[in-house]
Amino acid sequence: MIIQSERNWINHPDRTKSELIDALKRFNKNPEMLDIIEARLDDCFRGWQDAFSPLAESSRKDTHVHFRAEKKTFNKAKDAYIWLIENMLKLNSSMQGRVLQRMFIHGVNGGCYAAETLDELFHSDVKKIANHSLWHKLPNGWFLNLNLSNAQKLDRLLSLAAVVELKYGEDWSWSIDSEDESDLSDIDELLEK
Repeated sequence: MIIQSERNWINHPDRTKSELIDALKRFNKNPEMLDIIEARLDDCFRGWQDAFSPLAESSRKDTHVHFRAEKKTFNKAKDAYIWLIENMLKLNSSMQGRVLQRMFIHGVNGGCYAAETLDELFHSDVKKIANHSLWHKLPNGWFLNLNLSNAQKLDRLLSLAAVVELKYGEDWSWSIDSEDESDLSDIDELLEK
């Protein structure tokens, strides 16, 4: 779990590229921290991976997913997240807008998980809108926020699966090599909420 002081340190406007890359080394076993640090690097230092590709590759863990009969492995959790969201939304294309409105409510801190426009998604933050690695345009025209921790991604997937009546484990699954299986052991409890 990430504490607010760590998030504040990462997002401080004076943070340098080398400080953030050093932080990647320190947190290379924490996928949630890696996602947040990499999103900040993507936002502020386009092309940072080119100068530091050995760490980027060694810190990435495969994300294994399945949807119905199809199984896939992605080297980035956000690619797996997009694939699962798009497959879930295909189940009922006539209600996609309504489904997204029900599942992607604003976060606790005012963040938005999906929206009909990029301005709405990022509260007109021009830097975030310009950073294509932070969002994905869904086939129905909505924009999906990719600047999420892996825990947030799983939470959104569980919400959408509940709306389209899919069962975790049976109809779909999500696991990341570096995450302990016990992290997902309470899935049934989460689904009941």
